[in-house]
Amino acid sequence: MGGRPGEAGKAINSRAFLVLICGSGTTGDHGLVTEGKYPNARALGLTIPTNSTVDPATVPIFHAVYGWCLLDHQGNVTPLPDYKPEVVA
Repeated sequence: MGGRPGEAGKAINSRAFLVLICGSGTTGDHGLVTEGKYPNARALGLTIPTNSTVDPATVPIFHAVYGWCLLDHQGNVTPLPDYKPEVVA
């Protein structure tokens, strides 16, 4: 389990900030994050820009079970069935 980069000071131990990602560090979602493929990782909600002041509970994330959703600070999931992410070039 790792934290979504950014917002490190305020919510680092919040359930909205911590996500379990698959892969080895160079493959899967973990690879997207650690290999610097940030446009893809950010598009999936796996990272938040460094030094961001955004609340991670407001950042949609693509979840393997729920699809697009929000993760709140208490560990609840709010599905976003109509959410359409921005296209990242």
